[in-house]
Parts: sequence; structure tokens; C-alpha cells
Amino acid sequence: LNAADLRSGAEFLNIPVGARAVGMGNAYTALANDVTSLHWNPAGLGLMQDREFGATYSQWLLDTQYNFVGFGLPSKHGTFAASVAVLSQGPEQARGLDRQKTGSIKAQDQALSLGFGRNMGGFQAGANAKFIQSSIAGYSANTMALDLGVLYPATRMISLGFAVQNLGPGMKFIDQRDPLPMTFAAGFALRSMIPGMSLAFDVRQQPNNKKTNFSM
Repeated sequence: LNAADLRSGAEFLNIPVGARAVGMGNAYTALANDVTSLHWNPAGLGLMQDREFGATYSQWLLDTQYNFVGFGLPSKHGTFAASVAVLSQGPEQARGLDRQKTGSIKAQDQALSLGFGRNMGGFQAGANAKFIQSSIAGYSANTMALDLGVLYPATRMISLGFAVQNLGPGMKFIDQRDPLPMTFAAGFALRSMIPGMSLAFDVRQQPNNKKTNFSM
């Protein structure tokens, strides 16, 4: 494979978190203001006023489950937060080169995140450190990654958000190293005169996957 054929590993990091964010079509970079900011834009932690606990549970095909649990604690210095995200699969049948059954195998991916965000006066800033681990059939790989984010309230009704996610050296299984799904996200949010109503737009560019997503 040449450089143009590279695709990222640890794709579970792209699974969306939080009912509100998913309900907004994943356009959450400029709206993040709760404990799920750890996933979308760590600067949103700086907007939290109270302690928060959040959880997401997803049941997928073939006994695959995705779970996210997070907790945020505001203080006079800013908001500290932590989360655990786990993608687990049930046992799968294993076969040898002769296609005979050799037992079963399991696969699991997980990420432990520690984040901090605070109000910097005219804007919010945040950072999030991740420990990422993947395992399959007795083999495992782990790495560290970093998220950075900024939220800027341009007016009382308009906010802008920017985030860089999954900055890290990639995952190495045996002698194969795959890059992380590094993401550059930019968001725009408009809060309407009707309480609780918002319009949001996101652009998410993933250079390692060579794709750009638009959300609204």
C-alpha cells in the first residue's frame, strides 16, 4: 500500500455520543456545553455550571455494544471531567487455515479520557487527553491522543466552535501501525428567539481517512 491507501485505525472514536448531539445531526462543535463535550469539543466543559453525569448505551448488530460514561465537575478554576468509552463484541467463531473450528475470539476497543475546560473571558478553551486500547484474539495495541478545542460567542445568539481531535502516534498491532482518525472540526450555531431552539452546522475533515463530513 502507498500513502494514498492509508486508512485510520481506532474507528470507534468516531461513534457519536449523547442524545442531544445525535439529535442535532452530529452538528455539536459550537453547541457543546455538557459532559459529552469530552467527545465533541472539550472547550464546552468551560460552560458547565453544575456537576453532570452522562451515559450512552448502544446495541448494535452481532452482539456488538457501545457504551460511554462521563462525569464533569465544575470548580472555580474550570471544569474537570473524565469518561470511559467501550466498544465490545461478543465471542466470534475462530477457524484455522483448513477452515476447521479452533475456538472463539473476542475483540474490544476502549478509551479513557481526562479533560479540562474553562472560561477565558471572551471565549472558552479546553483540552482532553485519551488513553486508547484495542484488543483482538489475544493481540493488543495502545496509544495516547490529545483533543484541543475553542468556543467563541460571536454574539448573544451566534457561537463558533473549533476542535482538533485524536492527535497521536497511531495504533500498532505487531508490526502494523495505523494512524488515528485525526479530525479537524469547525462549527457554527445560531440560537433562535424561541427558547430551546437552535440551528447548527458542522464541517469535519479527516485527513487520514481522506474524507470530509458536513452536518446540520
